[in-house]
Amino acid sequence: MKRVVALVTTAAFLAVGCARARMSLVARETHVPVSLSEGFFDADTLVLRERYEVVHHFRVEHDHVSLSGLAPVHVVDLTSELDGIAAQAGGDAVVNLRVVAHDKGGWWFLTFLLTMCTVGLIAPSYVGATVEGDVVRMLPPTPPAGAAADAPPRDAMPRTTGS
Repeated sequence: MKRVVALVTTAAFLAVGCARARMSLVARETHVPVSLSEGFFDADTLVLRERYEVVHHFRVEHDHVSLSGLAPVHVVDLTSELDGIAAQAGGDAVVNLRVVAHDKGGWWFLTFLLTMCTVGLIAPSYVGATVEGDVVRMLPPTPPAGAAADAPPRDAMPRTTGS
């Protein structure tokens, strides 16, 4: 009997240690360019910081609770969310995208209790992810340096007098 109790206790402790909710964040087909850095590609052109302005900084939270570490990975598709944030801010791209995953914790006693009572079949865990970044708008192109020199000076324009 002692061996059975020891085996169940060991299995429960192992289940508590291994049972974690898993979440995957994806954005497969966004309508706006999305970049983890300050630059992004617009068609085949690399757009750097000098050619855009930040119009909005966003931060969203995604949480997931799983009752068993054996549950499949919870997939969160950020495609429509990123497109919506960019459209609402009037932006052309998302840059400086950061994703930080964190274990929400605070469930250790409930996890332990449910794991012990169900011999590891139910072991809840709670994870989250913070997604943040900047929505940017392209600046209008600046004329080449020689273009201003080609325009006639203001003093050379003909003057009209009213009668």
